[in-house]
Amino acid sequence: MKGAKTIAKLKTHPRVAAAWSEHGTDDGYWIALKSGWRAGDCVVHGIHEYTIKALLASFADVTKCTCQNCKNDALEGGAK
Repeated sequence: MKGAKTIAKLKTHPRVAAAWSEHGTDDGYWIALKSGWRAGDCVVHGIHEYTIKALLASFADVTKCTCQNCKNDALEGGAK
């Protein structure tokens, strides 16, 4: 149940576009980041981990993104 509550809370975070669990498939937990944010030093806009603890640790490393797609989104009306 803790995982479901954590996912629900992450869905309301301003940097998160979507968050979900693939609990029934053993494929862990996912976060899709809004435009303008990236996962740590990688230029990826999402996080996938197999445990809530690892998901939250990775989410703590989310930083601003300046890749070309995010720059284009910002020019078109702001990060989504």
